Amino acid sequence: MQESLPRYRKTIQIGYRSVIQDGRISPALLWEELEEAAEEHCRMVGMDIFTLLNRGEAWILKAGDSRIKRYPVYDEKITIETWISSLDRYKGQREYLLRDKKGEVLGEISTLWVYLDLKRRTLKAIPEEFHIGWGSQGHPLHRGFGRKSKFIPAENYGTASFRIRRRDIDSSAHVHNIRYLEWLCESIPEEIYHKCQISGFTVFYRKEMRTAGTVDIRSENLGGGQFRHDYYDRGSSKLLCSARSFWTEKIYPENHSFPVSIPAAI
Repeated sequence: MQESLPRYRKTIQIGYRSVIQDGRISPALLWEELEEAAEEHCRMVGMDIFTLLNRGEAWILKAGDSRIKRYPVYDEKITIETWISSLDRYKGQREYLLRDKKGEVLGEISTLWVYLDLKRRTLKAIPEEFHIGWGSQGHPLHRGFGRKSKFIPAENYGTASFRIRRRDIDSSAHVHNIRYLEWLCESIPEEIYHKCQISGFTVFYRKEMRTAGTVDIRSENLGGGQFRHDYYDRGSSKLLCSARSFWTEKIYPENHSFPVSIPAAI
């Protein structure tokens, strides 16, 4: 019988390619590290991403809720711990805990994933290998974030537009979920982006974007460092995704040796 792997841990070192001007890892690349840990957790139970693709199946991110106290910086080693807090017929909730070398918590992230038949683009029962290999620990870091609620269109917003590139389409044949976070960061006012960090981020994916086109982000400043973001497919006017971001003053580790101010543009 295959050994159960209820929790998976890995240590990473933040490299140059992952950091922005002040030496901190970018939010989008931090999420890429989280997804890499999740894929390795799949691999450990013999169900890596290419095994799933050959079966015409995939895990698809449906929603997420993150709370980040501090973003790790260049050359810093951090530990990512991930586990499944719930697993039913079609969906599972995955948790991530980030710690620095002293064991202090840097961030807590909860994500909701659904299992998809890639040909039919419909939900499919989660294979038994995951139920046996992962199990369910029942220790969620956040609750209730993946519930679909009534949508009320924003009234006072600014719009930023992004053309979908070939590299934005992932192995599941739709726009990679992390692109939405990248676009969000690009749409935030310059002074907030440079002075603050995303300390909280909630997202709910409503429809897939699978073809070339343009995504319009309508962002509304709710005050107090809070923003609402609604993503639309310009071609069909369909709502693709809803998100909220919470921005607070940047926090750095002790003895941070990188510049905390952004040099003026040349």
